[in-house]
Amino acid sequence: MIWGYIMNKNELLIELKDIEKYFPIRGGIISKTVESVHAVDGLNFKIMKGETFGLVGESGCGKTTTGRLIIGLEKPTKGTIMFKDRDLNKISGGELRELRRNMGAIFQDPHLSLDPRMRIRYVIREPLDIQGSANRSEKDEYVLKIMEKVKLQPSYVNRFPYELSGGEKQRVAMARALINNPDFLLADEPVSGVDVSIRSQILNLIKDLINEMRLTCLFISHDLSVIEYMSDRIGVMYVGKLVELAPVETLYDNPQHPYTEALLSAIPVPGERSKTRIILKGVIPSPINPPSGCRFHTRCPYTFSKCSKDEPKLFEVENDHFVACHLRTKS
Repeated sequence: MIWGYIMNKNELLIELKDIEKYFPIRGGIISKTVESVHAVDGLNFKIMKGETFGLVGESGCGKTTTGRLIIGLEKPTKGTIMFKDRDLNKISGGELRELRRNMGAIFQDPHLSLDPRMRIRYVIREPLDIQGSANRSEKDEYVLKIMEKVKLQPSYVNRFPYELSGGEKQRVAMARALINNPDFLLADEPVSGVDVSIRSQILNLIKDLINEMRLTCLFISHDLSVIEYMSDRIGVMYVGKLVELAPVETLYDNPQHPYTEALLSAIPVPGERSKTRIILKGVIPSPINPPSGCRFHTRCPYTFSKCSKDEPKLFEVENDHFVACHLRTKS
């Protein structure tokens, strides 16, 4: 059973079944669909309650789209997303609103995710206002409590976002994401838009809050050193596909997919000047017209004839470690 080691310990929270998300490209006088961007193409994985699932890959591989699908900002073209055993595609109205109280999101750019016309007090309490939760005095009390958790001064409640630094804005975004005490947190590149000097502070704070509030988290990043620090399990994506899935220690100690090997080789290690870097040739295929077979075969240093013809499926190469690569099944 693929998910045995997690499911014996935790409760299933999220499941993606054969998820596809195509964005139409329209053209012509009548603006008909002429092509589609295959942002996510046949995605299957589960996130267990209490774990931090890391999703990593190069820009444009479908990581952010996957996160947006899970929290309902995008609708899948095909497939099913289950949240607490409820199909997100089959619920709407008040039921969907109630379910979304259990979800929070931190986005990549804090400058764009906050309304510059709103004081911090109202930015943070906006989810409470939308959900109709509590009265005004209770809302203000919740705002101050969550600000304390994310280490923001109470005096900031009457400031505007432009009066804050990038790190402070991201803390405001974190407070807003957590004000409803959600079960699930999407963290989409949460430190990419802040100064390098405070990234570790933000990461440590997110990790502490995940543990303190017993959150389940999907953590998205292109930085494997960040993913390693934050995650319990990791999924590696390439052009809309999941190519490897494993517990964090297993993936970093024994990567099985050539793409994962190349990504890991790019991580700088202090004191290791002789570390061999795997340089991938070619360019990332277009998601508008992805290659047949294995989508990585156009850049893979180990490709052979089967790679360009047959699409590899995820299979278990060792305990709880899955890879989609013909090289691992080549006789």
